[in-house]
Amino acid sequence: MSPSEDKNDVVLDPITLHNVIAPDTTAEEYDYVMHKLSGKDSVAEDKLITKPFPPTHSSQEFIRIHLPTFIKEFGVYAAILSLIPLPIPIIISLTAALLWRIWIHIDNEADKLAYEQERQRTLESKASVGGVQESCNWMNQILNRVWGIINPDLFTLGIDLLEDTMESMLPSFMMGFVNGVKVSDIDQGTVPMRVLSMRDLSDAEMMETLNNNSVPSFSDQENSSKKDLRPDEEKGEYVNLEINFAYRARPSGDLATKSRNIHMLIHFVVGLKKMLGAVMPVYVEVQGMTGTLRARCQLVPNPPFIKNTTIAFMGLPKVVISATPLTKHFLNAMKLPLVSQFINSSINEVMRDFCAPKSYTVDVQDLLLEDDVKRDVSAIGVIEVRIHGAIDIEKSDTNGTSDPYCTIAFSKQQKPLYSTRVIVNDLNPTWEESTTILLRPEIIKSQEDITVQLYDSDRLSADDRLGEATMSITKLVRNAGKMYELNSELAGQVHGTRRQGTLSWTVAFHPKRDLNKSLMTAGTDPNVPEDIAKHYREEFGDAQIDNENRLVQRIKPETQFPSGILSVQIHSIAQLEVKNVLGTFGTDAKRSGAAGQSYVETEDEQSTTAPSSYCTIIVNDQTVFRTRKKPFAFNPVFNAGTERFIADWRSTMLCVAIYDTRYREEDPILGVIPLKLSEVLKNGCQLTNSYPLIGGLGYGRVRLSVLFRSCDMQLERPLLGWEIGTVQLHSNITVKFDAGKHSSYSKCIIRTISSEVKLRKRKTTASETVVWKVEADEPPMRLPVKRRYASAFRVEFYTHNTNALNSGPAAVAIIWLRDIVDNEMLRNFRMTLWDGKDFHRLLQCYTYNEEDAEKLGLKRIGHIELDLRYKSGLGKTHGHFKGNKESMDVLQAWEAAVSSGQRSTVGDFIGEYTDVDRNRDPASRAVRRDSVDAYSHQPSTIGTRRTAQTMSGDFGEEYVTDEEQEKQDEQDINRSSSGENHTSKRALRKAMHREHRGSYQYKPVRTAMWAAKGVRHSLSSVKSKTSLHDRRANQIETEV
Repeated sequence: MSPSEDKNDVVLDPITLHNVIAPDTTAEEYDYVMHKLSGKDSVAEDKLITKPFPPTHSSQEFIRIHLPTFIKEFGVYAAILSLIPLPIPIIISLTAALLWRIWIHIDNEADKLAYEQERQRTLESKASVGGVQESCNWMNQILNRVWGIINPDLFTLGIDLLEDTMESMLPSFMMGFVNGVKVSDIDQGTVPMRVLSMRDLSDAEMMETLNNNSVPSFSDQENSSKKDLRPDEEKGEYVNLEINFAYRARPSGDLATKSRNIHMLIHFVVGLKKMLGAVMPVYVEVQGMTGTLRARCQLVPNPPFIKNTTIAFMGLPKVVISATPLTKHFLNAMKLPLVSQFINSSINEVMRDFCAPKSYTVDVQDLLLEDDVKRDVSAIGVIEVRIHGAIDIEKSDTNGTSDPYCTIAFSKQQKPLYSTRVIVNDLNPTWEESTTILLRPEIIKSQEDITVQLYDSDRLSADDRLGEATMSITKLVRNAGKMYELNSELAGQVHGTRRQGTLSWTVAFHPKRDLNKSLMTAGTDPNVPEDIAKHYREEFGDAQIDNENRLVQRIKPETQFPSGILSVQIHSIAQLEVKNVLGTFGTDAKRSGAAGQSYVETEDEQSTTAPSSYCTIIVNDQTVFRTRKKPFAFNPVFNAGTERFIADWRSTMLCVAIYDTRYREEDPILGVIPLKLSEVLKNGCQLTNSYPLIGGLGYGRVRLSVLFRSCDMQLERPLLGWEIGTVQLHSNITVKFDAGKHSSYSKCIIRTISSEVKLRKRKTTASETVVWKVEADEPPMRLPVKRRYASAFRVEFYTHNTNALNSGPAAVAIIWLRDIVDNEMLRNFRMTLWDGKDFHRLLQCYTYNEEDAEKLGLKRIGHIELDLRYKSGLGKTHGHFKGNKESMDVLQAWEAAVSSGQRSTVGDFIGEYTDVDRNRDPASRAVRRDSVDAYSHQPSTIGTRRTAQTMSGDFGEEYVTDEEQEKQDEQDINRSSSGENHTSKRALRKAMHREHRGSYQYKPVRTAMWAAKGVRHSLSSVKSKTSLHDRRANQIETEV
């Protein structure tokens, strides 16, 4: 090595704060280590473990050490005998005692000397060049046990760094061919890293450095910039270590055997940019690695006795990889030198950020003592935002109007967190929509504000921003619980500018509530019977009451505050397998008497049958989170989860669906876990349990943690419901006209924002009453709803005079679904019937009462009566949303739960009342639209509160007792169970397809169905992009 090269290898060691020579590992050194590396740790002759302990001594050394002691003891003894004459027996006894004492003394002194010599030998070895090289076979045995169960989340930082590095290091010749790089997964496998040697670094120079307050360096300028490399932990105890490590992959062939080594999956987006492209997945496997690592561990008096640990590579480690495209025939892409150089260079750049003089510090104490179960949510509370409407906004379109909608975001982050519906051709829209946003500490630290942005929706061009309104989050938190009713003038996109119009909205911050210790329980699993739970209660012990972290497991959530933050964690899946759907091959003689299927539990991590699983979390039939894929693993570890606001924990349904990743076919459901939150949280706000997979193609048990914390807020009862549901019509529609306002209609259409049903007319003889009948043998008419709080239920009537120029309805009755309580039957429900020439604004804008509707130029001509119910959750009628992939995935998970008997097609919460609701008197429960009284406004100003009549004046609702409700529910269940024969056959066919039986057992059939659904989803995506009615922000959170 030349002098110039030697100087370039001298760097500041962040561990000892001294300049050291830290050359990069060369290819020759790598080959030498790989050649010497074997299954067992080889012990060199110069290692201390090969030397005797305690050290042996020669005869001359023994005489030199112990003869002076022998002469001294016998000289004293002889002097005593010469002065005092004693009998012979006594002299013999004293001589024996003296010899015994001299032997014990010599033995103790010899042990002390041996240990002192061992200490001196260790110090001499340590001070020599290279230091003492200790055997680390014991550590490798521990690593062999621990390596496979290390949490893969620890490598998330490496994923982000590698992605950014590869994007920035794309060579010029690949710029036009490779358009993007995505590292989707990284896993340590089951083959562990090996420690070749470990030694304690000398601290003599380090102490001198601290005392003199100087650091040796090339110049004073470098010294001044490096004095602050380490903060306060210099004061106190610490230990410095140097570790030589190496890694060698086991031989591998297919992907199943490759997965046991350190590996990652990289997706290269190749093709012509913005014209033609394809994703090429590349499986990258680490073949070998060697290097030197230094670590500085800060010692503390409390377990685990280590606080901060600073690590740094002494020179760039040598890494050898192998890349394989995921095609049918594997070809090692590393034979292509350009691809090899690009991937190796990217990995080297990432690792160079951890090489001296740079370093990385991790808090080992928090890492070791903190378990994988969350016992508190990260959010400190929620921000409730209610968007009422806007007045006199700008005319953005060429027709002199606008198609406005609002989004809610943080002022700096600008990511849409919620979006209202689009109201077409209106300059004074009224949305009356609300949402709740989690507030985390980092939002306050970044000094964010809550912003409502007003846009004009365009089909084919970018939406135009019409203005925005902002509120300080700091002010909201300081005045927790206060509702700010705002009429904000719209501000421009450029700071300090104004836009035309006023936005009416309400915003408030609701903090997280403390645990109510008066609701303390035994904290046992609600699924365990009471007599069996006694054993677990004794093991849990009353001593746990003093542990604040464990209290959440024993305190039930408050029913008076049902709204709050739900946290769901997916830890791992144990013994995940795919069902054997293949036939039993062989002759009748061979199959006779043999087991139909294999039931022996044998796990082979190299098997190609290991599924590549991922999970989705579904809350109230809406997908909210998706994990990363875990390729070829029988026991995948996820340790991933999400937090979401839920309006009512008493009526929340949680579902976890597990899928298997397949190529050229739809990902099958391995199983689902449907859970009623009211049952999970029966004995505490937090529960961790293992649940079996049901209703799918696989077996296994999922370890799942659920946590709920109430917020200090009480929403109106209609706002405690689900977004997904079904509007059910349980009776005839009776039209009753006011005096002198009789009219004749030829057609009746029942609509929501996403569906419609047409009724045939059956007239009665009464002149002022018309009945649109539903046959008694027909099931209730159902209309599926996707966005309940942005949808209205309306009944439209048409006359014979309708022509092409006037295709609108002649009369309309409308009620917004945000004003209806979930799962309660509304008997003889009255809806005002309106007549007019233009129902454009009535059908789109929320109206608070009849006065608001009359201002739109409409006239009341009567009312209609019907039996109505909004059933929360999915139903069979939601199958017509099959064009949307996310909706289809949720529907398939629902069907899997229904086929297993864990959910009901009639409704999961039909006929259920909470304890709070049961305590209410019938008169208060008969007022179903309590939210209208508590959440209504004066007609002159949209943003002000008031008490007013409802839309239909007298609501005309008949109170339904619990007995009548249960009777109606039984009729619905019996009607559903005695359905048509073809319906049962269809359900059976779908269940067989989920388990890849029937026609789905053949791969070509599944591939054809996958291709057909792909085309359908693509067409649905194109349609949604050109639609004005679906601009809602994507609510699905992904792990990566």
